[in-house]
Amino acid sequence: MKSSSKRFGKRNNVRSNSLFNFVVLIIFLFSSQYCSDPAGPVDPGISDDSRGIAYVSDWQGNFEIYTIKEDGSGLQRITNNTFFDSGPYWSPDGRKILFMSTRDGNFEVYIMNADGSNQQRLTNNPGFDGFPTWSPDGSKIGFSSDRNGNSDVYVMDVTNYQAANISDMVFGEIHQITTNLAEDYRCAWSPDGSKIAFESDRDNDIEIYIMNSDGSNQERMTTIHGDDQNPSWSPDGNFIAFNSMRNSSTAFDILKVNVSDKSITEITNFAGQEEEPVWSPDGTKILYSTQRSLNIIDSDGSNSRRLTEVKFLTAGGVWCQAPIM
Repeated sequence: MKSSSKRFGKRNNVRSNSLFNFVVLIIFLFSSQYCSDPAGPVDPGISDDSRGIAYVSDWQGNFEIYTIKEDGSGLQRITNNTFFDSGPYWSPDGRKILFMSTRDGNFEVYIMNADGSNQQRLTNNPGFDGFPTWSPDGSKIGFSSDRNGNSDVYVMDVTNYQAANISDMVFGEIHQITTNLAEDYRCAWSPDGSKIAFESDRDNDIEIYIMNSDGSNQERMTTIHGDDQNPSWSPDGNFIAFNSMRNSSTAFDILKVNVSDKSITEITNFAGQEEEPVWSPDGTKILYSTQRSLNIIDSDGSNSRRLTEVKFLTAGGVWCQAPIM
């Protein structure tokens, strides 16, 4: 098995500006999004402008989690401590947010209400636990962990996720669903919850794979040389967006792979970094990070526009299904 130091050293070379790299360069003096956007039916009466976006920024001096609306209004800071909080992920009903934090000494998975209240720890082991994601029906939480020596994908059972109080939710058994000796990261649920996309370096490059939600039938989706990372399913389940270095040895672009025939379409090819893509709930737009800002682009690659300022390190954006009032 690979040691954590080897894993983080390798990832530092390939995740040059991603949220994971913030972890490597800034926080992984101690230890080690984003998976995908919440899936499910979209209420046509709710505009995307009212839907919440959670993201990570150091604009107030420390890496914390914020929420904002797509139109740029409603900015709120929802974590506030001296440690590193990152990897936010909304519950399917938009009432709670999963995240990862070093506040207890190493990265663990936590949960909080959408306004930042009632923060509670969900995992507890000396290894790395992070990049949590919620299944579309709320019954599972997926995350990455190296608790058994190298990084794999794990799933935690959840009962009563729609409870108003986190204390009324039941967090059950944890199941390891990948067991490869390579490094498997960043799980992303398909819209119907039947499959999970993830990234792995099992074939030398970091590539995108999919599997059944129980870990069976693992299949490689990308094959071109150049690291492919951060998978995000489109709401219709037909595409997986990801960032890739296949066009450059130093910069990421956003691409998408057709799940049925594995054909690749380029979405961005700008003169900087574009990473961590996340589909909007209606599938018409993609949120992505440029290291210094969050941007939104139409899913056909047109009409890129900035959501947050460029002064601060920013990453890990994720869209919510429910509106923020």
